[in-house]
Amino acid sequence: MRTEREKLLEKEIMEYVMQTADKQKEALDKIMTEQQEQILKSLLGAFHQLFLQAKQEEKEAAYIVISFLNSSLLNNCIEMKIDIYDRDFYFDKAPITGYYQFHCFEKLLEQDVEAFRNYIEKKIIRVKYHELCRYRRVCMIKYKSLIESCMAVYVELIVKLRSFMQMEKTEDLKIVYGEYLCKNTVLYESVGK
Repeated sequence: MRTEREKLLEKEIMEYVMQTADKQKEALDKIMTEQQEQILKSLLGAFHQLFLQAKQEEKEAAYIVISFLNSSLLNNCIEMKIDIYDRDFYFDKAPITGYYQFHCFEKLLEQDVEAFRNYIEKKIIRVKYHELCRYRRVCMIKYKSLIESCMAVYVELIVKLRSFMQMEKTEDLKIVYGEYLCKNTVLYESVGK
């Protein structure tokens, strides 16, 4: 059973999100526009390194899983895990794993949480850390969706990397995006070598 404080916090989170949604979208779009080249270069570099490692280890890739790490928001960062699996998928005994952080959003995330803290402390005295984590979960949905949109566009550039083309892969390779060990969205599916 939820307490009155929890109900009030939930209500205030929803009100704050509704009030600030347009402003936050503008801020995210501005970062994506201004830093797109830098983001793309570092992101493709991360994928390139993983593909080179897969080639070196002679791994036949069947799945490339891009996972948004919800836990990263607790550390004030936005991070994804990239795994290359063979046909055994999650049961692969030796997946190739890498991580990528979207450093460009860290300052915005920090400002966003601090602005919410200032807003909520006018209504609830002494907000606790775990209460701020509830707001971070709302932020997670926003950033996860943004990263999925980016990856849906960038996947076409990823599969054109020379290291991707040279890596051993199955004829039905899939690149998917989602939360770690959860439901995924297929971003790319090959139709043959």
